[in-house]
Amino acid sequence: SDKRIGGMTSQTPFESYGAAGPDDTWKLLSRQLNQLPDQIRRLKSNNNIYFETMESIGIELPESWTAETTVLLRIPILVKNREAFEAHMWNNNIDTGRWFDSPVTVENTANTFGYIPGTCPVGEGIARSITNLPTHAGMNQNYVESSARAMGEYFANNPGESTHMNDL
Repeated sequence: SDKRIGGMTSQTPFESYGAAGPDDTWKLLSRQLNQLPDQIRRLKSNNNIYFETMESIGIELPESWTAETTVLLRIPILVKNREAFEAHMWNNNIDTGRWFDSPVTVENTANTFGYIPGTCPVGEGIARSITNLPTHAGMNQNYVESSARAMGEYFANNPGESTHMNDL
């Protein structure tokens, strides 16, 4: 194998595909593509469980979320006290995430975009309060319902937090 620019190593076909070979790789991809419609249905079902809970506690859903063609891998929500919300969810065995808190990440003042803190206060507010609910296709219905229930409990115990999405 030869070293390429950027530290990449040239590979033979066997090194690239491993012992499986390219035919088995295409078989795997084909199988995954065939499973896609079922995964999309499961994601949509997972989304709807959260949406029903959110609407029941007064969160106004963006219109695009309820479109027939919308399928969210994670559901971004805004909460006033993100750390408390995430801790509550974690204590209920729910793994939230912060996928969408950049490019305007308040803590990242030396970002590659040359952003100057304070020039976009709405974006900074969103960056400080956004978190994500998991919905991936690997989650079964009981897990999603448990997650939605934990979210609802947090908002029931923290009045005003559930309307934060409506405030922005």
